[in-house]
Amino acid sequence: MITSPTIETLSAALAKAQAELKPAPQDATNPHYNSKYADLKAVWESVRPVLAKYGLAVVQLPEAMSASKTVGLTTRLIHESGQWIESTACIPIAKDDPHGFGSGLTYLRRYALASLLGVISEADDDGNKAIKKPDSAKQVAVDSFEAMGEEEKKFLQDKAIVLIDLFENPGPDKQAPGAYYIEQRFDQEEKLAIWSLLPSALRREIKKWKDPSTTTPAA
Repeated sequence: MITSPTIETLSAALAKAQAELKPAPQDATNPHYNSKYADLKAVWESVRPVLAKYGLAVVQLPEAMSASKTVGLTTRLIHESGQWIESTACIPIAKDDPHGFGSGLTYLRRYALASLLGVISEADDDGNKAIKKPDSAKQVAVDSFEAMGEEEKKFLQDKAIVLIDLFENPGPDKQAPGAYYIEQRFDQEEKLAIWSLLPSALRREIKKWKDPSTTTPAA
C-alpha cells in the first residue's frame, strides 16, 4: 500500500464512513459452489452513497503486468482534500483473451473494493465455515489461497502461470505441467492454493502424474 504524504483527513472521513457501511447483499449465484455472493454491482451500490457523504471516491485502473496471462488492478481511495491511499493486486487468468481479461478484472475490482473499505457480504461467517464440511476439494483450495499473505499469493500465482503456459504451449523441449507441479515439491497447503488457480483441463492433466510422497488434491 502507498499513500499521499499525509492521510489524517482521509483517515477521519474513512472512519466515519465505515461506521455507516452496511454488508453488501448477496444477489449473485456462484454455479461452481451453488452459493450466493455479492457481485461488483452490489458492493458498489452498498458503498457509493456513504463514500459521497464523506467526500470519498474510489478509482480503479487496470495495470500492465510483466507476466503473461496476468491481469493487474490499482485501486485508489481519494478524499476531496486530495489525500489518497492505494494498492495494486494481480491474478493469473486461465484464458488469455478479452473475456478472460474482463472476468479477471471484474473479480479483482470486487475484492479490491470490498477489502479497501472493509465491506462484507450479508452471510459472511468465518465461524460457520470453520465447522462445516467443505463443499468440495476446490472450495478447500480456494480457502487455502485466500488465507495466505500477499507475498505468498504472488509467488504461487507466478507458479500457476508457469503451469498454465506449459499446458497451453507444450512444445518439444518444454517440461510437462504434471512433472513441474510434482518436482517443485510444494507443501500440501501450497498445492491446494495453486490447484485453485488452475483450469479444470490442466488439473486433469496433472492428475495423470503420480507423486509417491504427497497427495494430489481432487478436482
